[in-house]
This record gives sequence, C-alpha cells and structure tokens, in this order.
Amino acid sequence: QVDGIWFDSKAESQYYLILKSLKQEGKVKEFKCQVSYELIPGYRDSTGKKIRNTQYIADFVVTYPD
Repeated sequence: QVDGIWFDSKAESQYYLILKSLKQEGKVKEFKCQVSYELIPGYRDSTGKKIRNTQYIADFVVTYPD
C-alpha cells in the first residue's frame, strides 16, 4: 500500500512512485491507475445466452507533456 492505494505487486507500487516523481519533475503530465478499457462489448449469442464483455485493465495510463 502506497498513498492509500493497494497495488497487486511491489514492482507496481515502485513504478507508481517513479511516475509520481516524474510528474513532480514535469517529465510526466499526468498518470492514472487501473484504467479499464472495454475490448469486446457484452452481447447475446444466437441462442439468447448472455456473453459477458471482455475488458483490459491497464496498470497505468501515462500522459507526457509532448
């Protein structure tokens, strides 16, 4: 746990601290943690069975100044 955020691994929490430092230095404009992207929307198949959506959760999304 770092800054009240629980991470899945020590490496992920260390990368968070790196991004936080880079933001303070102005090398990173902003970053977000655990951003979810829907890859395939949910739907009903030909028999009417509900198929769940497929999503990807990025550990970090980073925006650079340029």
